[in-house]
Amino acid sequence: MRSSWKRKRLQKFILILFSVCLILFLIGSLARHHSINVANQPSSHGNQASKSVINKTNFLVTDPVFRKPVTFDNPARTIEVGLHVENIHGLSLADQTFWVEGWYWLIWPEAIQKIIDQNKIDLKNMVELTNQVEDDSMVIEPEPGQPLQLPGNFTYQLFRVSGKFYADKLTLEKSPFQKIVLPVTIETRPLVLSCTKGGPPCVHLKPQIYQDKTESLMGLYSNLNGYEYQGAQVVSYIHKYNSNFGVGEPVDFPSVDFSFIYKANPIAAFSQYLLPLLVIIGVVLASPSLPGSIGDVRLAIPSTALLTLIFLEQSYLTTIPSLSYLTFLSWLYVYAYILAIIFFILYCWGTHQYITASEEKKRDTEKRIDRIDIYFQIGGIVALLVAFPLAWYLSG
Repeated sequence: MRSSWKRKRLQKFILILFSVCLILFLIGSLARHHSINVANQPSSHGNQASKSVINKTNFLVTDPVFRKPVTFDNPARTIEVGLHVENIHGLSLADQTFWVEGWYWLIWPEAIQKIIDQNKIDLKNMVELTNQVEDDSMVIEPEPGQPLQLPGNFTYQLFRVSGKFYADKLTLEKSPFQKIVLPVTIETRPLVLSCTKGGPPCVHLKPQIYQDKTESLMGLYSNLNGYEYQGAQVVSYIHKYNSNFGVGEPVDFPSVDFSFIYKANPIAAFSQYLLPLLVIIGVVLASPSLPGSIGDVRLAIPSTALLTLIFLEQSYLTTIPSLSYLTFLSWLYVYAYILAIIFFILYCWGTHQYITASEEKKRDTEKRIDRIDIYFQIGGIVALLVAFPLAWYLSG
């Protein structure tokens, strides 16, 4: 009879455990589906991240709404642009900003020089860095002296650049083990160097990369604390604006994205974000080992853990921007909250059972509480093992 009662309680517990996991899975799937739909909607300002395929002549992008691929078929109206970043620093995921120090250069043919002379264009205004923020902090200085004349009637000008940039391509689903893309976007600025319907042939902006090696884009001080540099990606395209800026037809501008890819160091991310959470979870999971007779001590553990979890998660959330989805770490916090609440309810029940039991039944009541505690302890450990792969899947 007693063995049958144990089996029924164990079966009920397992059923509840898997029901909770199923509910979390369904909620996570719906949240993930919603976040994917939001991410796939076109951006109002045309800065959505896009994958690319790069070769020597064509730079293809997959955002047909605001970006279209370009073929460099008119050398007379092609400006070459290069970039070398000496230092990337001051990364703020919460603000989605970072600082860049380095150089960029422009090489243009005689036909473009005639346009510059006719329109009296300042060489600093030939292009703009479209994702830069805080104009007051942006510094662009041409190399002293006259532009360099190259063979074939080409002109070369080098610029020193220092400024703060906006990173719109952050994908933090796997946070704190995320990859981040830090772009520097260069785009022609004057209207005479754009693509207008019915106007002259388009002016193209073509990346110039030393020996076609993206390693040449980064300099000595390109390391970010807590991250590992993974490489660079270069994308050239025509930026299609959905505005005519008040005159005529909508205008397209040639653009180039120089994107630098970093991956969070797994050891640093684990020790900074995951280890404190696991310590709290471990304390909660170990608490059922305490005797059922000390209910006041047992009750203090999950309640204290809940408060600690709240402050710990809030501290984590201040390091990332507001998101429309849950990250990998956020899903683990969901598990930790549920675990602490379940154990708190369990200890409330156990304390009530022990206090209300008569003196002659207290010993048997304590044994029953301890026996049920073991079931919950094992269930919590199993749920933790399930939570890790489930959270990784639900985070995309």
